[in-house]
Amino acid sequence: MSSSIEALQQRLEQVEAERDAFEDMAKWMSADLSSIGDERDALAAHVDRLHCAAEACVQVHEEGFSPTPDELRELNDALDARFSQSLARRDARVKAEALRELAKHMESNGYTDEASGVRSYASSQQAEGGGDE
Repeated sequence: MSSSIEALQQRLEQVEAERDAFEDMAKWMSADLSSIGDERDALAAHVDRLHCAAEACVQVHEEGFSPTPDELRELNDALDARFSQSLARRDARVKAEALRELAKHMESNGYTDEASGVRSYASSQQAEGGGDE
């Protein structure tokens, strides 16, 4: 009987070790998936930035004009940028847009001075992120 208890204890230890290994693998996979999601977001922001910059230049050209130096600079900067820079730029732009919307609501409710401060903060946040759109 003692040998069957020992065998069960050994099997229990094996099962616990396998469980621990699966838990470690699940944690690793979760971290890996999170990293992949971050990379996907950065790539999407970069593609969006490239698309907008190229579209602005093409549209001006189709209208019979040459792109402005600012439009060409934005396209060149987008081509030279890293994905993470485009993501930071997009995030700063989205944050600034939300702050500007908040400022509109504040102003419509009589908080004019506070709204001005929020707008100023929104501009500084967007400038920090490299977005000057």
